[in-house]
Amino acid sequence: MKLRKKTLVALGSALIIFIVILCGASNTIILNGFSEVEKRDTEMNVNRVVDALSNEIERINRSCADWAFWDDSYQFVEDGNLAYINSNLLGPSLVNLKINIMLLANASNQIVYTRAVDLAEEEVITFPQGLLDHLTANDLLLHHNNTVSSITGLINLPEGILMFSSLPILTSDGQGPIHGTFMMGRFLDSVEIDHIAKITHLDVSIYGYDEPQLPPDMQKAKDSLTDEKPAFVWPMNEEYVAGYTSLRDTYGNPAVLLRVEMSREIFKQGQVSISYFISGLLILSLAFLALSLLLLEKQVLSRISKVSKNVTDIGASGDITARLTVCGADELSNLTKDINLMLGKLEESRDALMRAKEGLELQVNQMRAISQALINDIGIERTTGLLYNSGWEAAINEAKPIIESGNKITKFDLEEVFKAHFSAMYEETVIDEFDVEKKMARITMTPPREGQSDIMTDPSGYYCMGFLAGLISLVLSESIGLTQKPIVKEGKVCYEFTTRALEPYEKSAYKLYAGVHNAL
Repeated sequence: MKLRKKTLVALGSALIIFIVILCGASNTIILNGFSEVEKRDTEMNVNRVVDALSNEIERINRSCADWAFWDDSYQFVEDGNLAYINSNLLGPSLVNLKINIMLLANASNQIVYTRAVDLAEEEVITFPQGLLDHLTANDLLLHHNNTVSSITGLINLPEGILMFSSLPILTSDGQGPIHGTFMMGRFLDSVEIDHIAKITHLDVSIYGYDEPQLPPDMQKAKDSLTDEKPAFVWPMNEEYVAGYTSLRDTYGNPAVLLRVEMSREIFKQGQVSISYFISGLLILSLAFLALSLLLLEKQVLSRISKVSKNVTDIGASGDITARLTVCGADELSNLTKDINLMLGKLEESRDALMRAKEGLELQVNQMRAISQALINDIGIERTTGLLYNSGWEAAINEAKPIIESGNKITKFDLEEVFKAHFSAMYEETVIDEFDVEKKMARITMTPPREGQSDIMTDPSGYYCMGFLAGLISLVLSESIGLTQKPIVKEGKVCYEFTTRALEPYEKSAYKLYAGVHNAL
């Protein structure tokens, strides 16, 4: 995979992972935040409905006070005069007050007057027997100990849930003694619930707390509501959320389950916000990816490609004198400089190798000339036992350029000279050891061929030693001599030479050495 594709995959993968993590986190954090806001808003709306009910009960209480703190009512519970009834209680007075029931009791808690109307039909109806039974069983609502006593709230009756007010009957100036109880109430029926919903602009539902067939959501709310958690919020679906609470009656017992339904506008707005956020994030991410790739392409990838192409072209052409163009002052520029330095070193090494090759070729050619001169011009006469040199000086002159240039004749070159010179008489000539630094050499030769003379078998060994010493001296550039007599072992003759002062050999040997030494 090319570097550009790897870079794209790496950046794209990192960006995708970043977006997934950020979207997951934002979905959790932001939506949870909107859900919490929705929950608080729902609880506030539930409290609004409760406050609206409390206001209605307070309105009933104010209407009841207008009638209870009145001299006519104060006198009526004492004498029961019909004039009070005919002038005040007949007609649409209760309908105008939006009161379903009215009850007057004297100081002995005996009910002296009751009246009930249907507000929807605006007609008189039978007084609720459930309220009469409730008052008979529990006269707490008819009992007032002082002139400021006031009992308001809810009563759960068989006929429905009643909002009521119970006040002591006093004179118009609020003085006693207390002559009885004046009670007014309004049923929390569908008409009243619609009225509450219209006031609060909410969808309100009310159920009796002890109803046997509660809807599943109301039952769930009933199970979830506690004194520590008086409100419960439950998203019904993606469109609606509901808030629940319970209302207690006058005696402190749960009497009503209240449900407020609302459209999930806040949650929807949260979803819209997340959609906008994710869309913006995707656009920014793509822009960031494009910008990053553009910058990488311009600042890194294209420069790397250019360096790679130039190096490939240099490798293909073999022209190591070429150099890369250095741009900038960053790591890639340093890499380009290092490549140029490497090319320079390679060029220097190549030039050195070429010079060494030329020197070696010259050395080999000169050694071949020396070897040929030795083969053609050096003669050895067995009968006289003398070594003469008619062409040695010419061979030495051919070797002078090598010696003067400081180059040493290698072991390979010396073997070539020996093999060329002795091939006619010996089957094999081997340099066993050759060390220029230690100035020593060890040479082994096989017995001569059949019918050939052997100068190596001369008892003195000086002819061979003088000749070999001259050749090795040419290589080692040092005075050398024989350290011991020739050793014959397994049919081979071994000579060992090391550096030391030259001892007086035969005249011809000394002459040969002197000629070599002078040439050096």
